[in-house]
Amino acid sequence: RSFQKVGLIDDHANPTLDEKYRILRRYILDQLLYMPGGTVSFDKHLVDADTALHTLLIDGNLQYHSTPLVLRIQLGPVATEDLIRRKVAYRRSFSEALHFLSDPIRDLPSVDDLVHATQQQPLAWEPQINRGRTQTLQSFEEQQRALRMGVDAIDRFRSGEFAFIPAPVLLGPPGSGKSFVTAHWGAYALAKGLSAI
Repeated sequence: RSFQKVGLIDDHANPTLDEKYRILRRYILDQLLYMPGGTVSFDKHLVDADTALHTLLIDGNLQYHSTPLVLRIQLGPVATEDLIRRKVAYRRSFSEALHFLSDPIRDLPSVDDLVHATQQQPLAWEPQINRGRTQTLQSFEEQQRALRMGVDAIDRFRSGEFAFIPAPVLLGPPGSGKSFVTAHWGAYALAKGLSAI
């Protein structure tokens, strides 16, 4: 009756396919065109709307396709456990990769220590870079500043005092140490209990 009251259909007892399509057209032109998300999202919303309108107006019932609440409550702990397992596996994989760098990270904590570090119990480790044998003093000092810039950004993020921390960006030619410095940033983030990619 609500559809009839607002003028979307003529007779609530006998809605037609034309009325359903008219409602869908209005939905597209008034709302769906302005929703973010691209064509996949657009298609999904349109199919969902078509299904809901058809089952309600044409078939005479309304289907609820979501997960029943009792199942959702049961799935919560299982999903949480799975998420924790995946997080630990990811941290382990990243930690192992850091340990196999061709130019090792100085005094890097063990894989297990990095995996189990938390924000409540961070590791005391601070990254340090040694000067390369053929590295100029100017290059080494620039590398130290870059390392410090990333560590400071991570510390500001950890402090919880800032709503937004601009991500440091490293620019330089191949072989200038960008990946080496960012590996140190990632190791430091792991040591402080953060997730890093």
